[in-house]
Amino acid sequence: MGLLLGNQRGPLVPLMNGSVTARVYRDLLRRWLLPVLEDVRAALGNPFFQQDNARIHTARLMLSFFERYAIDLESHPPYSPDLTEPPPTPRTKLNA
Repeated sequence: MGLLLGNQRGPLVPLMNGSVTARVYRDLLRRWLLPVLEDVRAALGNPFFQQDNARIHTARLMLSFFERYAIDLESHPPYSPDLTEPPPTPRTKLNA
């Protein structure tokens, strides 16, 4: 998990092996995001937080976490052509 802020990189947090549940994700954000968020808010105001629509990101537990800490979420549509890699080009079989 990583944090990008404008042209700066924030902390990179290695994720443990195994499943990441909403509770694990919340605990990671509580430990790594909240301290950085306080500094960002002091310097720049309230930023937007963007994540995809994975179930752990949209769980009630997470939505209440974002509401409790007044974290504004940037919408992320399920399909966004500007964020999706183009399909691979077909390979042509060469006849020898």
